[in-house]
Amino acid sequence: MGLIADTIPRRRIHYGDFECDVPGESQALLLEDFARMIGIEVDVAWQEDNGWVVLQVPDSERAPGGAIELAHESHYAPPLELLDHLNGLLAGEQRFFAVGVAGDEAVVLGTRDDAHVLAEGGVTVWDAARRHAHALGELYRVFERYARPQLAMCTHCYSDDEIAHYQQVPLRELAGGPARRLLWETGDHWQSTDVYRHFLPRLVELHEAGMHDLYDGHFDEVLAYHRVATWSADERRALDRVYSARASGVW
Repeated sequence: MGLIADTIPRRRIHYGDFECDVPGESQALLLEDFARMIGIEVDVAWQEDNGWVVLQVPDSERAPGGAIELAHESHYAPPLELLDHLNGLLAGEQRFFAVGVAGDEAVVLGTRDDAHVLAEGGVTVWDAARRHAHALGELYRVFERYARPQLAMCTHCYSDDEIAHYQQVPLRELAGGPARRLLWETGDHWQSTDVYRHFLPRLVELHEAGMHDLYDGHFDEVLAYHRVATWSADERRALDRVYSARASGVW
Protein backbone atom coordinates (compact mmCIF):
# COMPACT_ATOMS: atom_id res chain seq x y z
CA MET A 1 0.00 0.00 0.00
CA GLY A 2 2.89 2.34 -0.76
CA LEU A 3 0.90 4.72 -2.90
CA ILE A 4 -1.77 5.11 -0.24
CA ALA A 5 0.81 5.88 2.45
CA ASP A 6 2.58 8.30 0.08
CA THR A 7 -0.65 10.14 -0.68
CA ILE A 8 -2.51 10.09 2.63
CA PRO A 9 -0.96 10.85 6.06
CA ARG A 10 -0.76 7.71 8.18
CA ARG A 11 -3.08 9.13 10.84
CA ARG A 12 -5.82 9.31 8.21
CA ILE A 13 -5.57 5.67 7.11
CA HIS A 14 -7.34 2.77 8.78
CA TYR A 15 -6.00 -0.56 7.55
CA GLY A 16 -7.89 -3.77 8.13
CA ASP A 17 -9.80 -6.65 6.58
CA PHE A 18 -12.98 -5.42 8.33
CA GLU A 19 -14.08 -8.92 9.25
CA CYS A 20 -15.82 -8.60 12.60
CA ASP A 21 -14.63 -11.58 14.64
CA VAL A 22 -17.02 -10.62 17.43
CA PRO A 23 -20.06 -9.08 15.70
CA GLY A 24 -21.24 -6.11 17.68
CA GLU A 25 -18.14 -5.61 19.80
CA SER A 26 -15.82 -5.47 16.78
CA GLN A 27 -18.15 -3.10 14.99
CA ALA A 28 -18.31 -0.81 18.02
CA LEU A 29 -14.53 -0.59 18.09
CA LEU A 30 -14.45 0.16 14.37
CA LEU A 31 -16.97 2.96 14.80
CA GLU A 32 -14.89 4.49 17.56
CA ASP A 33 -11.73 4.29 15.43
CA PHE A 34 -13.34 6.16 12.53
CA ALA A 35 -14.87 8.79 14.81
CA ARG A 36 -11.47 9.35 16.41
CA MET A 37 -9.96 10.01 12.98
CA ILE A 38 -12.30 12.99 12.46
CA GLY A 39 -12.20 14.24 16.03
CA ILE A 40 -15.87 13.60 16.78
CA GLU A 41 -16.91 12.40 20.19
CA VAL A 42 -19.32 9.50 19.94
CA ASP A 43 -21.15 7.16 22.23
CA VAL A 44 -21.08 3.62 20.90
CA ALA A 45 -23.04 0.75 22.34
CA TRP A 46 -23.70 -2.74 21.11
CA GLN A 47 -26.67 -4.79 22.19
CA GLU A 48 -26.03 -8.50 21.97
CA ASP A 49 -29.64 -9.48 22.60
CA ASN A 50 -31.14 -7.11 20.03
CA GLY A 51 -28.43 -7.60 17.45
CA TRP A 52 -27.69 -3.92 16.89
CA VAL A 53 -24.73 -1.59 17.14
CA VAL A 54 -25.75 1.98 17.95
CA LEU A 55 -23.69 5.10 17.30
CA GLN A 56 -24.88 8.35 18.83
CA VAL A 57 -23.21 11.74 18.38
CA PRO A 58 -23.93 13.73 21.57
CA ASP A 59 -23.46 17.14 19.89
CA SER A 60 -26.96 17.61 18.45
CA GLU A 61 -26.11 21.06 17.03
CA ARG A 62 -23.31 19.61 14.91
CA ALA A 63 -25.12 16.44 13.90
CA PRO A 64 -28.88 16.56 14.43
CA GLY A 65 -30.20 13.03 14.73
CA GLY A 66 -26.66 11.73 14.45
CA ALA A 67 -27.40 8.11 15.19
CA ILE A 68 -27.00 4.91 13.24
CA GLU A 69 -27.98 1.32 13.88
CA LEU A 70 -26.13 -1.54 12.22
CA ALA A 71 -26.98 -5.20 12.39
CA HIS A 72 -24.31 -7.54 13.74
CA GLU A 73 -22.52 -8.90 10.69
CA SER A 74 -19.07 -9.61 9.36
CA HIS A 75 -17.80 -7.02 6.92
CA TYR A 76 -15.94 -8.52 3.98
CA ALA A 77 -15.32 -5.02 2.72
CA PRO A 78 -15.24 -1.62 4.40
CA PRO A 79 -18.69 -0.88 5.89
CA LEU A 80 -19.95 1.62 3.35
CA GLU A 81 -23.19 2.36 5.20
CA LEU A 82 -21.16 3.54 8.16
CA LEU A 83 -18.89 5.69 5.99
CA ASP A 84 -21.92 7.36 4.38
CA HIS A 85 -23.25 8.23 7.82
CA LEU A 86 -19.98 9.66 9.09
CA ASN A 87 -19.50 11.65 5.89
CA GLY A 88 -22.82 13.32 6.64
CA LEU A 89 -21.25 14.67 9.82
CA LEU A 90 -18.24 16.18 8.10
CA ALA A 91 -17.84 19.76 6.98
CA GLY A 92 -15.25 20.85 4.44
CA GLU A 93 -13.59 18.84 1.71
CA GLN A 94 -12.49 15.73 3.59
CA ARG A 95 -14.49 12.54 3.30
CA PHE A 96 -14.07 8.91 4.25
CA PHE A 97 -13.68 6.59 1.30
CA ALA A 98 -12.77 2.96 0.88
CA VAL A 99 -9.79 1.86 -1.19
CA GLY A 100 -8.17 -1.41 -2.12
CA VAL A 101 -5.03 -2.67 -3.84
CA ALA A 102 -3.52 -6.13 -4.26
CA GLY A 103 -6.25 -7.76 -2.20
CA ASP A 104 -5.85 -5.36 0.73
CA GLU A 105 -8.40 -2.78 1.76
CA ALA A 106 -8.41 0.36 3.86
CA VAL A 107 -10.54 3.32 4.79
CA VAL A 108 -8.90 6.68 4.31
CA LEU A 109 -9.86 10.23 5.18
CA GLY A 110 -9.03 12.46 2.25
CA THR A 111 -10.21 14.84 -0.44
CA ARG A 112 -11.61 14.34 -3.92
CA ASP A 113 -8.14 15.10 -5.30
CA ASP A 114 -6.66 12.39 -3.08
CA ALA A 115 -9.18 9.90 -4.48
CA HIS A 116 -8.25 10.82 -8.04
CA VAL A 117 -4.51 10.44 -7.36
CA LEU A 118 -5.05 7.02 -5.83
CA ALA A 119 -7.29 5.88 -8.69
CA GLU A 120 -4.78 7.04 -11.30
CA GLY A 121 -2.09 5.10 -9.45
CA GLY A 122 -3.99 1.83 -9.73
CA VAL A 123 -5.70 1.83 -6.34
CA THR A 124 -9.35 0.81 -6.47
CA VAL A 125 -11.59 3.52 -5.07
CA TRP A 126 -15.07 2.32 -4.24
CA ASP A 127 -17.11 4.27 -6.75
CA ALA A 128 -20.84 3.91 -7.30
CA ALA A 129 -20.52 0.97 -9.71
CA ARG A 130 -18.32 -1.01 -7.31
CA ARG A 131 -20.63 -0.21 -4.41
CA HIS A 132 -23.58 -1.40 -6.46
CA ALA A 133 -21.84 -4.67 -7.37
CA HIS A 134 -21.00 -5.24 -3.71
CA ALA A 135 -24.60 -4.54 -2.68
CA LEU A 136 -25.88 -7.03 -5.27
CA GLY A 137 -23.47 -9.67 -3.97
CA GLU A 138 -24.76 -9.10 -0.45
CA LEU A 139 -28.35 -9.38 -1.70
CA TYR A 140 -27.64 -12.81 -3.17
CA ARG A 141 -25.86 -13.87 0.02
CA VAL A 142 -28.73 -12.81 2.30
CA PHE A 143 -31.46 -14.44 0.19
CA GLU A 144 -29.61 -17.70 -0.46
CA ARG A 145 -31.40 -19.02 2.65
CA TYR A 146 -34.40 -19.59 0.36
CA ALA A 147 -33.61 -22.76 -1.55
CA ARG A 148 -35.48 -23.55 -4.75
CA PRO A 149 -38.20 -26.12 -3.99
CA GLN A 150 -40.03 -28.34 -6.43
CA LEU A 151 -41.83 -25.68 -8.43
CA ALA A 152 -45.60 -25.84 -8.82
CA MET A 153 -46.22 -23.25 -11.51
CA CYS A 154 -49.42 -22.48 -13.36
CA THR A 155 -49.73 -25.03 -16.20
CA HIS A 156 -52.11 -22.72 -18.08
CA CYS A 157 -49.36 -20.08 -18.26
CA TYR A 158 -46.23 -22.22 -18.53
CA SER A 159 -45.43 -25.30 -20.58
CA ASP A 160 -43.73 -28.35 -19.08
CA ASP A 161 -40.49 -27.38 -20.80
CA GLU A 162 -40.68 -23.86 -19.39
CA ILE A 163 -41.31 -25.12 -15.89
CA ALA A 164 -38.38 -27.52 -16.25
CA HIS A 165 -36.20 -24.59 -17.27
CA TYR A 166 -37.16 -22.61 -14.18
CA GLN A 167 -36.48 -25.67 -12.05
CA GLN A 168 -32.99 -26.21 -13.39
CA VAL A 169 -31.48 -22.90 -14.51
CA PRO A 170 -28.86 -21.47 -12.11
CA LEU A 171 -30.29 -18.34 -10.53
CA ARG A 172 -27.67 -15.95 -11.87
CA GLU A 173 -28.13 -17.37 -15.39
CA LEU A 174 -31.86 -16.69 -15.54
CA ALA A 175 -32.23 -14.21 -18.39
CA GLY A 176 -34.20 -13.04 -21.42
CA GLY A 177 -37.84 -13.96 -21.88
CA PRO A 178 -38.02 -16.43 -18.98
CA ALA A 179 -36.67 -13.81 -16.57
CA ARG A 180 -39.03 -11.16 -17.91
CA ARG A 181 -42.04 -13.42 -17.38
CA LEU A 182 -41.14 -13.80 -13.71
CA LEU A 183 -40.51 -10.08 -13.40
CA TRP A 184 -43.99 -9.43 -14.82
CA GLU A 185 -45.76 -11.92 -12.53
CA THR A 186 -48.44 -10.54 -10.23
CA GLY A 187 -48.00 -10.91 -6.52
CA ASP A 188 -50.75 -13.51 -6.15
CA HIS A 189 -49.42 -15.69 -8.98
CA TRP A 190 -46.30 -16.82 -7.14
CA GLN A 191 -46.24 -20.28 -5.57
CA SER A 192 -45.28 -18.74 -2.22
CA THR A 193 -43.44 -15.78 -0.77
CA ASP A 194 -40.40 -17.97 -0.14
CA VAL A 195 -40.27 -18.96 -3.82
CA TYR A 196 -40.55 -15.27 -4.73
CA ARG A 197 -37.70 -14.45 -2.36
CA HIS A 198 -35.57 -17.20 -3.90
CA PHE A 199 -35.79 -15.56 -7.34
CA LEU A 200 -35.82 -11.98 -6.07
CA PRO A 201 -32.05 -11.21 -6.17
CA ARG A 202 -31.92 -12.03 -9.87
CA LEU A 203 -35.09 -10.07 -10.59
CA VAL A 204 -33.70 -7.07 -8.71
CA GLU A 205 -30.43 -7.31 -10.64
CA LEU A 206 -32.19 -7.41 -14.01
CA HIS A 207 -34.67 -4.71 -13.04
CA GLU A 208 -31.81 -2.46 -11.95
CA ALA A 209 -29.97 -3.21 -15.20
CA GLY A 210 -32.90 -1.85 -17.22
CA MET A 211 -35.19 -4.81 -17.92
CA HIS A 212 -38.58 -3.22 -18.52
CA ASP A 213 -41.24 -3.88 -15.93
CA LEU A 214 -44.86 -4.64 -16.77
CA TYR A 215 -45.70 -1.04 -15.90
CA ASP A 216 -44.31 1.68 -13.64
CA GLY A 217 -44.73 0.70 -10.01
CA HIS A 218 -45.45 -2.98 -10.70
CA PHE A 219 -42.25 -4.20 -9.03
CA ASP A 220 -43.06 -2.28 -5.85
CA GLU A 221 -46.62 -3.60 -5.90
CA VAL A 222 -45.40 -7.22 -5.93
CA LEU A 223 -43.01 -6.52 -3.06
CA ALA A 224 -45.85 -4.95 -1.10
CA TYR A 225 -48.13 -7.91 -1.82
CA HIS A 226 -45.51 -10.18 -0.27
CA ARG A 227 -45.38 -7.88 2.76
CA VAL A 228 -41.78 -6.79 2.35
CA ALA A 229 -42.15 -4.44 5.34
CA THR A 230 -42.45 -7.51 7.61
CA TRP A 231 -39.35 -9.28 6.28
CA SER A 232 -36.26 -9.64 8.44
CA ALA A 233 -34.10 -6.56 8.96
CA ASP A 234 -31.14 -7.98 7.03
CA GLU A 235 -33.36 -8.73 4.00
CA ARG A 236 -34.87 -5.25 3.93
CA ARG A 237 -31.46 -3.68 4.44
CA ALA A 238 -29.96 -5.72 1.59
CA LEU A 239 -32.70 -4.48 -0.75
CA ASP A 240 -32.27 -0.87 0.37
CA ARG A 241 -28.52 -1.02 -0.17
CA VAL A 242 -28.90 -2.10 -3.79
CA TYR A 243 -31.20 0.78 -4.62
CA SER A 244 -29.13 3.37 -2.75
CA ALA A 245 -25.64 2.21 -3.74
CA ARG A 246 -25.76 3.37 -7.35
CA ALA A 247 -26.49 6.96 -6.32
CA SER A 248 -24.23 7.18 -3.28
CA GLY A 249 -20.85 6.97 -4.98
CA VAL A 250 -17.83 7.97 -2.98
CA TRP A 251 -18.79 11.56 -2.18
